[in-house]
Amino acid sequence: LFDEHIAEPLRVRVGTHRLGSTRSLSALHVEVAPSLGSLPKNAEVVFVLDTSYSQSIDSIKSQIDMVDGYLANLPDARYQIVSAQRTARALFDSFQPAAKARQRLQNLRTNLPARGNGSNLDVAVGLANTLLASDRPGPRRIVAFTDSKLRESLSSELLHAAMAGAPNVLMHVVDVSGYSDGEFERDDEHFLAAAVQATGGMLGTIFPGETRALTKTAMLSLIRPSKLEHVSIETSKAWADAAMLPETLGEGFGLRLMRVFETSPGPVTIKGKIWGRDVVWKAENHAGIARAIPAMS
Repeated sequence: LFDEHIAEPLRVRVGTHRLGSTRSLSALHVEVAPSLGSLPKNAEVVFVLDTSYSQSIDSIKSQIDMVDGYLANLPDARYQIVSAQRTARALFDSFQPAAKARQRLQNLRTNLPARGNGSNLDVAVGLANTLLASDRPGPRRIVAFTDSKLRESLSSELLHAAMAGAPNVLMHVVDVSGYSDGEFERDDEHFLAAAVQATGGMLGTIFPGETRALTKTAMLSLIRPSKLEHVSIETSKAWADAAMLPETLGEGFGLRLMRVFETSPGPVTIKGKIWGRDVVWKAENHAGIARAIPAMS
């Protein structure tokens, strides 16, 4: 989910300085890395467009605008587009480099694919998964657009089955029937969220901006992770105000606390999500922080 060279997306460190036989002064440092990931190199990406009758002409154009915003961020990738209705079909004859894909997108925006009955997201995702099945090196991703008007029999288990045999394909699902303020807003309570998160991706809502530049910025959140979400902290009551950590920590976030303890301060564990992946960090005892405490106090 984040680059392997980013060894420590989050650092949680504790240092303790003895104040006598029973008391100690402890410092807690929480630091998010300046960058949680760079743009993927030589990726292959399949977009799934919802072209069912539940989508208006403007909605399909908005999906195409969001695809274009994604491509603008990632010019060295290769792209394919799948049209999702009751059945699914690829709109390009093969994966296309970004420049050619963007040209075809503009043609597609002018000559929209015909809408049809049905909205079988799992069928379209299965086709996207098949298109990505190759030995070509590089990340492989699916970005699927859909709405809330899915067939009643669709379940998280069926969507998960459509991704079978693709352990290295990461998928995001964008619900175009929701509302967002221009940033991706995850919806972990959606009935399909578990299947999406199993790939390492997210399900949520996002809308194109009023300009291409704003749309490009909005889509960046689906290309590389930039924040730790659903943050919670497990610690002793003595660190009670550490529990006031924001639920979302952006890149470069830092927090430093210092407390006097009558007994051992106890362990500190921070949990959260980076995209669809659950992550856990346990505080390390740091001798350097312990040595610096007298000067900090």
